[in-house]
Amino acid sequence: IKPFPHQRLYFSYYDYLNPYYIFNSGYTGPIQSDWDVLLICAIARTEYLLDYLHEKVNSVVLLEYEDHHYFSKFDLGNLKGTFERMKSSKKIIITTEKDAMRLDLHRQFILEHQLPVFVLPIEVCFHFGQGEQFNQDIQQ
Repeated sequence: IKPFPHQRLYFSYYDYLNPYYIFNSGYTGPIQSDWDVLLICAIARTEYLLDYLHEKVNSVVLLEYEDHHYFSKFDLGNLKGTFERMKSSKKIIITTEKDAMRLDLHRQFILEHQLPVFVLPIEVCFHFGQGEQFNQDIQQ
């Protein structure tokens, strides 16, 4: 990479925050190592997220859809069935913030079936303490 003199190069990464309940962002807490997670996501690349969860929890079952997928009633039935088949007393459903917006369209189903859907928020962090410089640069 050879930026022009008027350009700056920044190196960043995702950091995951504590998950929160899909319908109440105030209901949050840290990920527990003894959780068995059903991960539902429709994002372009799941590797980073899967690597993160595999390091943090007991097990991960993935329901993966194409990027920007709109969840259907069939998908929610599949989600419910997959979750019910998980043999664990400490199981939880995790999704991304992006996918939570589309799952919210099925709020009634999720509430009716008492599905514990939690959202895993992300933030972009900068390597080498570059975050402050980045913020200054974009404000100019």
